[in-house]
Amino acid sequence: MSTAKRSGTYNPAEHGLAKYFLSMLDDKDRNVKYGEAIKKCIEEFETKEQRKPRVLDIGIGTGMLSSLCLLHGAAHVTGVDVNSTMVGLARASLKALDPTGKQHKVLLVRPGPSALPPEERFDMVVSEILGTLTTSESMFKYVSIYRHHLNTFGADHKVYAVPQQTTQYAALHRFSRQDLGEPLSAALEVALHLNRDAFGRFMPSNEGGLALPLYLWKSELVGGKRHAIHTESYEALPPRAEGQGADGGGGGSFVANGLERPVVYEAETLNTACDEDAFVLCVLEWSVKLWGDVKLDNTLEAYRGMPLRNALARASAWGFFIADVPSLRSGVPRRAPLTVRANRMNAAAGQGTPELVIDGHRVANVCEEPAPYVAMAADADAADRLFEALKALRSAGASAAAAPVRSSPRIGNGKRKVDEASLPGSPSKRACKSEPQRVQSEPQRVLIVNDTTAGKLPFEAAVLGFDVNVVNDDQLATEAGKRAVEALAAAAAPSSEAKPGRISWHVGRVATGGAEARKTRGAFMPSKQYDAVVLGAALLDEMRDDKHRLEHSKAIVDRWSKTRKGIPEPAQLHETDHAFDRADFYKHSLPEAFKGRRCLAGVEGALRALGEPCAQADGGAPFATNDDGLVFHGVHTVRIDRLYQALESPMEAPKAEETPVPRRETNGESRRRSRIKTSSVCASSADRSAPSDEPSAAGAADADEIRAGVRECSAKLPDGEESLAATLEAFAKLLNSDDPRGLQQVLEQSVAKLSRGARSAVARATYLGVKLRLRREAPKRPKTAAA
Repeated sequence: MSTAKRSGTYNPAEHGLAKYFLSMLDDKDRNVKYGEAIKKCIEEFETKEQRKPRVLDIGIGTGMLSSLCLLHGAAHVTGVDVNSTMVGLARASLKALDPTGKQHKVLLVRPGPSALPPEERFDMVVSEILGTLTTSESMFKYVSIYRHHLNTFGADHKVYAVPQQTTQYAALHRFSRQDLGEPLSAALEVALHLNRDAFGRFMPSNEGGLALPLYLWKSELVGGKRHAIHTESYEALPPRAEGQGADGGGGGSFVANGLERPVVYEAETLNTACDEDAFVLCVLEWSVKLWGDVKLDNTLEAYRGMPLRNALARASAWGFFIADVPSLRSGVPRRAPLTVRANRMNAAAGQGTPELVIDGHRVANVCEEPAPYVAMAADADAADRLFEALKALRSAGASAAAAPVRSSPRIGNGKRKVDEASLPGSPSKRACKSEPQRVQSEPQRVLIVNDTTAGKLPFEAAVLGFDVNVVNDDQLATEAGKRAVEALAAAAAPSSEAKPGRISWHVGRVATGGAEARKTRGAFMPSKQYDAVVLGAALLDEMRDDKHRLEHSKAIVDRWSKTRKGIPEPAQLHETDHAFDRADFYKHSLPEAFKGRRCLAGVEGALRALGEPCAQADGGAPFATNDDGLVFHGVHTVRIDRLYQALESPMEAPKAEETPVPRRETNGESRRRSRIKTSSVCASSADRSAPSDEPSAAGAADADEIRAGVRECSAKLPDGEESLAATLEAFAKLLNSDDPRGLQQVLEQSVAKLSRGARSAVARATYLGVKLRLRREAPKRPKTAAA
């Protein structure tokens, strides 16, 4: 799993498909390397033992590794899993390769001791119980449960295991604040350090936390290396002592090692690497030796060498755990070294999260509160477009006098700073009460509701001369904006000619009626209407179909906008058709061994297990492509609350039925009860064969193309020319592709060759995205000559 429980112990789900599974299946590098390792391991076994191995697959999942074992010559494969959905899908996947069932067996087991017959033995073990950490899914614990079923070979008690060894690293990475940009730097600083839930804990970089593709920004290792903090070896299995328990400990277990001595970073090294521009993060990375020279790496360097599509998939499924190192961002030269200590984890007990002591500060467990404002702060393109809209508005309403020169917002005696707004729990202050009145005509005013630019837009608006009120629902987003504005103001060139506007910050909800409206008026004094009302989260609400928030935003604009128009203007939603090659969509990430074969262990099989609309001809319901649903270009994730949980048996012959979506509170939003069409494939049915490939009048299961109806959202800006869009065209443009269908070619480019615009594209796809309705298209019949 991508994140561990606070206790550090991973408990696998007993049904359903975890939201990271589809992303993991689209990780081509992972699948290919596991295939190479399994092939080499089986070949070495056959050469030395002169027979084909019997294989045990622990945590079989969709059946990908077991399928590779059969394709590369294993005599028999037995897969075990505690998840009934996975067991059903694995049975269907393996039956497609072994219709007679003589070479495979898939068992649903209970968590705990092995349920296999004591006498049953295997020559080889494969497993992919890896997560954001090598220990996230307690591989040591679960593999150790089956150790007495494994044959060992030779005097060194060799085990044929894929993987052979896992190594968890801790490394200090230096990022440049200038490269990150002040809005993103401030958002990261707040999310990691000021966030009470995150302080002293590890924060996931994937959608479970920051939803930030860290690999798109350059970094360097402080001290030039990463340090191993935990190693697990599965290469040998010493004999178990007489009478020893089955708790995974002692001489009968695999070997697990922690960090023996603390890592010391000398003061000279730190002073060289960590100047005022440095933003230093502790990143937990890992490397796994699968077999021989085949390695699988989850490091920032590995991501940067991948095609973007692969990097997106791995970042969503795994990503990293990161921790703050605030003592290295002060810019003050250090005189003392910095030490990093790691505990020795009890891997046999399933402890999945390390405990580090970094510069005297303890970091343990995992922050389980997402920080969506961080990904939004990385979308520099959106901030630039909103700024251009305000600039056009300023030009239209300016007097004949020359426009002000760019400068930083000022208050009172000319110091560059931002008005301090009261936070929850503190006495409220009236904005700018102590500021002397400026001798000039009344300035134009801007109201920004839920700023998604982490302070960049308020700063730019004040530079243009607007007086700015910012009202955010989220206290941390407000703090990030204030910090970013302070940094931007400090870096701006002063100008005595400039007359920048004022910025005031407020936390709470902008109410438009009743008693709550009086509280709003008392908070930021909207005595008159604003020249502009900027609705930062309007597109997000539009894509979520959040009618309540959309109506509330409209009420704000109607009440306080002079023109009764917001920025951006109401979005126009429309649906367009795009064709995708089925082989690329479903088979892109499969190893070469599957060429010419039907593989239900990949993305297609997982979608069928979910009963997704792509298994139907009519398309079913649209799914969001952001991290709330199905990420469009290469990252396939599904919310747990959208799973087909009503079935006791998750795999059955395809059939359509009406399934209610339960009312559920998610992130403070209420999901309306609705009905969607689904289809599912179930292991308990009499016929467990793969769905039919025969074409029908409505469509074909094995058509050459998939037709996608994309519900696009395009919001106009006041100048009437530019638009802030969540469309395929917008993503393609940011990724340097003129044609949205050329996205697939761009996604195959190496991350290292991407432009800076790719950061905005990836960030926007993560937090916003589009809505996708998948349906199969029947093969086109060749035209025949008229009689």
